[in-house]
Amino acid sequence: WSSDVCSSDLVCSQFVCPINCVCQTYTAQCLHQNMTALPQLSQYLRFLSFYGNWLQTWSPEYHQYLQRLNLSNNHIQMLSRPIVMNFLKVIDVSKNFIRLIQSRSFSNMVHLSELYISDNPLKRLSAFSFMGLTNLESLSLSELGLNVIDQCTFCGICNVTFLNLSNNDITGVSKGMFSG
Repeated sequence: WSSDVCSSDLVCSQFVCPINCVCQTYTAQCLHQNMTALPQLSQYLRFLSFYGNWLQTWSPEYHQYLQRLNLSNNHIQMLSRPIVMNFLKVIDVSKNFIRLIQSRSFSNMVHLSELYISDNPLKRLSAFSFMGLTNLESLSLSELGLNVIDQCTFCGICNVTFLNLSNNDITGVSKGMFSG
């Protein structure tokens, strides 16, 4: 991370580690702290692991340079749109309580290459759930209890080389779910 993190000495000097977190080279790990909200974070942060907390919602607009985000094992219930994080490459929201992903929730994440949503009580994937993820290569949707995948759910994601739908209860697959 350190090679592309600091574009100037001014940027490097403005990074401050949040309380209750462990930081090193633009990485913050805030693990198992029973935190219900993200702490004040530097806009220059590149990697954030907020694993094992009590986060229910999150607002990504403060983290414009973030490249990796781990929000797994929290209490997030919904991914609403639009999530704007221009440089994000990897996001993990597995092991939460996500029941709904709104259409086009990820439409502004053009650099996202890996998305992990596994182990959430998400029974249905709606049309255009992943629209705009043109650089997505890996999508993990295992252990969701999925019953139905709507038409055009995967429309617009043409570079996926790994799709994990294991351990679901898929009873219906709409014609054209990969079209688009």
